[in-house]
Amino acid sequence: MWWVGLALVASLVAVFAVMSVTKQRERERERRAVSGPPVPGAQQWAGKRVCVVVNPIGGAGYGKRVFQRVLKPMLTNAGVLVDLIETEYKGHAHRILAEVDLTKYSAVLSVSGDGMLHEIVNGLWERHSTFDSLPPLATIPAGTGNGLCTSFGARDPIAATEMFLRGKTRGLDMMTVTSLDETKQVRPDSDRKLALMSVHWGLTADFDTLTELSFRKIGNMRFLITSVIVPGLLIYRAKSYKGRLSFVPYRNEHTDERGNYNKKYDGVNHDKQQKREQKAPSGEGDQDGEERVVIEDYFFTLVAATVPWLAHDACLAPKAEMTDGYIDLFIVRGSNRGVYNEIQAFLNLDGGKICDLPFVEYFKVKNFFVEPLDDSDCGFYSIDGELVKAHPIKVDVQPSMGRFVY
Repeated sequence: MWWVGLALVASLVAVFAVMSVTKQRERERERRAVSGPPVPGAQQWAGKRVCVVVNPIGGAGYGKRVFQRVLKPMLTNAGVLVDLIETEYKGHAHRILAEVDLTKYSAVLSVSGDGMLHEIVNGLWERHSTFDSLPPLATIPAGTGNGLCTSFGARDPIAATEMFLRGKTRGLDMMTVTSLDETKQVRPDSDRKLALMSVHWGLTADFDTLTELSFRKIGNMRFLITSVIVPGLLIYRAKSYKGRLSFVPYRNEHTDERGNYNKKYDGVNHDKQQKREQKAPSGEGDQDGEERVVIEDYFFTLVAATVPWLAHDACLAPKAEMTDGYIDLFIVRGSNRGVYNEIQAFLNLDGGKICDLPFVEYFKVKNFFVEPLDDSDCGFYSIDGELVKAHPIKVDVQPSMGRFVY
């Protein structure tokens, strides 16, 4: 069996060689980006001042390295003035952006993952209630998720910095998440949040719960380990949550292909678990007089998104268009859970094919309501990665509310 050991050693040598070549190419790319001529179009930022918020420990310290080796040199090379703010603890970016004077800045750049960007957006919203008069935002990927940057078409810090320097300020759909009471009215103490990208319940939220609470401090190894361990645990547990979901689906009279929005709703048998109601419950106003879909069932997963990629390796909403004024909503019911289906779902995350699976129901909506029906075991919502105990909520799209450079 000596050849087995030899094959293993050869494999390790090959992996090490590939990693070495990759790192060498990355260093050369960084050198060209930093020392080469400014990006075409970068003159629009010359002489302007930007605020850069860095999470120095995000991605095991990757954020600080990205700022020092890529972002700052490229901005300086383009004549951009840089003010640096480093966060010191979770939630610090929210507090900073709720207090900092932004009048002297032409843009605010987040160097971290999507979680800190969520903090920045909610900090700004808490103070100003609008983004119209504020400097636009930009994101440089240096965390573990980086779904927004991937949705913009920039998968690494160099590409994201180049995108910022030559980009234009554009709108971005967001979602407001409002807490409700038992009668579906807004709670007096409601803590409204902005969701920059997504709201999850069920499987994907449980994934965030386990990775956030159990593996957060292991840095870059976090997602390597959880790509095997956590999915295995979730598939083994096959947890689903009882709840009620209601919404008015988007109607497109021009298209009707398979995989289109609402492909699972049209033509289904309307039994007592899924029905149309002529009159929506209190607080659930219909759109343009359309009938509201009400689904009461066990939910294995529920995902609402306004961008296609929710992580650099997870395209969960391939039909999301970022400025179409709709939320892309898909669900998998508890009755469709099972080891085979769950493995299919995980294997189809990267290529954006998850919504083509026969057990996935995909819709476009303006708003929706979720009400957990088992208080003793309702799980958590994940709002851009922020974990919130599941309770009745209303989620509304806010068309082009965000202002980003991309």
